[in-house]
Amino acid sequence: MLLEASPMLPLRSRPARARCTGPAALAGGLVGALTLLGCPVISHAQEASRAAHALGVFADSPAILVADDRAYVPAMPEGSVSVCSYASGQCAPIHHAEACSGERCPSGGLILHLERSVASVGELPTDRDGLARMHDAVRADRRIAMLDGYLPQPAPPAPPPSLHLHEGDWRFEVTLGGGIGLRPETTVGLPSIFAALAFHVGFEWDNEEILQLLFGNVLGGELRVRVLPGMLGTSFDQLSVMVGASLSARWGEAREPLRVGAFYFSLLPELGVITHPTLPPAFYFGWSYPVSLAVDSHVGLELRPWFYVVDDWVEGDDAAYLLGIDLDVVLF
Repeated sequence: MLLEASPMLPLRSRPARARCTGPAALAGGLVGALTLLGCPVISHAQEASRAAHALGVFADSPAILVADDRAYVPAMPEGSVSVCSYASGQCAPIHHAEACSGERCPSGGLILHLERSVASVGELPTDRDGLARMHDAVRADRRIAMLDGYLPQPAPPAPPPSLHLHEGDWRFEVTLGGGIGLRPETTVGLPSIFAALAFHVGFEWDNEEILQLLFGNVLGGELRVRVLPGMLGTSFDQLSVMVGASLSARWGEAREPLRVGAFYFSLLPELGVITHPTLPPAFYFGWSYPVSLAVDSHVGLELRPWFYVVDDWVEGDDAAYLLGIDLDVVLF
């Protein structure tokens, strides 16, 4: 038989209901007849629908199947004895009800445990994409759309990686990398090896964005080491080593991956000492401008152009000039 009567409730007399018993009901010319009898035309996708209803003495209550043999209702309809799935047309008596709250039921309610399975729907998804698809399906079904807000909500998307520090937070950052440098008078490119250790503290300027851009919202200091093989045109075995320090200030928006050097602090020079095996140590000063991009929560990439002036190092020269650019990895 394609139609069968629904069970009669013991506490009230009600007319028998026509129910669709499966995809076979779609065969041939029965589609129109079933439509006249109130049976929806069920597609394969709809067979997994979680739409259900709890049968009550005076009224039915919309329900959502949270598992094959469990259903959610905001409140127990008076005299409820069973739950029926719209998709399968099957009903099962209620074994017991369990109060539900917390993440499983954000607005409270009841989980009705049934004596047997009424549909093959599986457990509620727990991943963000699965929950989002389930909510879309519930909102699209007018029979249970009003229950959408009662279901567990998808977690918000994870924020993008960021180099930003909130006010009062602090951390050490290690920068490692290298690039190419040159002395303008020689126009010969030289390899450059770079390392830095920075200490940064988050700072806010009371909604003054222009001050954050000028002075930064991540403040601290940085110890830098740069190695330049063969800087004087001699053997690459002769390494020039630069050791310096500077104030460090960066600007970047919270929840944004990009961070740049603060304008004002970028004008303050790095000061340090440079050594070479054949020359006495000399003082140098210079500037660099880091532009960093967070890759994940602990790693970033940084592009750092730089320019240095070495005072009275090479005989006959008032100063030696060095410039270059590095591509570095930032660990934090």
